[in-house]
Amino acid sequence: MSAGGARRRVVFLVGAACLACLAGGCSSKTTAAQADIGKWKSYDKPGFTAKFPSAPTRETQHISQSGLNIDLTIYKSDLGTSHYTVSYVTYPNSVDVSNPQNNLNGAVNGALQSSGIENPHLVKQVPNTVSGSPGMEVEASADNGYLFLEAILKDHTLFQVLTANDKNTPPVAAQPFIDSVTLK
Repeated sequence: MSAGGARRRVVFLVGAACLACLAGGCSSKTTAAQADIGKWKSYDKPGFTAKFPSAPTRETQHISQSGLNIDLTIYKSDLGTSHYTVSYVTYPNSVDVSNPQNNLNGAVNGALQSSGIENPHLVKQVPNTVSGSPGMEVEASADNGYLFLEAILKDHTLFQVLTANDKNTPPVAAQPFIDSVTLK
């Protein structure tokens, strides 16, 4: 499979996770205690651990595209109008991940193009390393919200750590949430 084909799949999958995160906003008010990530609980899930404001719900989306059948697993917890999500998909060995930065750039572009945010404007995009794996951290503001995303490629598994809300600033606990994620 070509690198372009792998990138298109990554683009599609990150967009699907972002749509799941932004779909159906939450309208409850956030208290200062809830926003204090020090009071959040750590949850041990397949492939990662992370601190969530409440027990995350699990959703699996089966995706069939270009001859691939892949399951996208999403763990999501809401706090007021902010959404905290960790999702992952494990690609078959036939998907080319030999140039992780290309895959991650494609994933980020897909998130911005198909996430449901309107008129996104890139605030920050920097490559990084998470738990020894290549990653890409991105912030984007939009007419209808703010997106804070970290895409990480560990072997053949793409992890997406995402916070989003319906404001034009990041959720107050965005960076601490992203920093709480540890890959196994």
